[in-house]
Amino acid sequence: MDAFVDFFVQWGYWGLFVGSFIAGSVIPLSSEAILVVCVGPLHLDPWICLWAALAGNVAGPATGWGIWAKWNG
Repeated sequence: MDAFVDFFVQWGYWGLFVGSFIAGSVIPLSSEAILVVCVGPLHLDPWICLWAALAGNVAGPATGWGIWAKWNG
């Protein structure tokens, strides 16, 4: 768990975006847990965290859909 938190301490909002992107696309990961870590212990701005998580959760599936659509033309 410490390595998980350390990643978000170093990456901040970008880490939240990347984690949400991955959670929304390939790996079953809880983006809500990432959001709680960023808002809770890290004391990042909740509104910016919400928008970063939203962007990652939309971009992840959109990317997956785009790859699927290209392969299945």
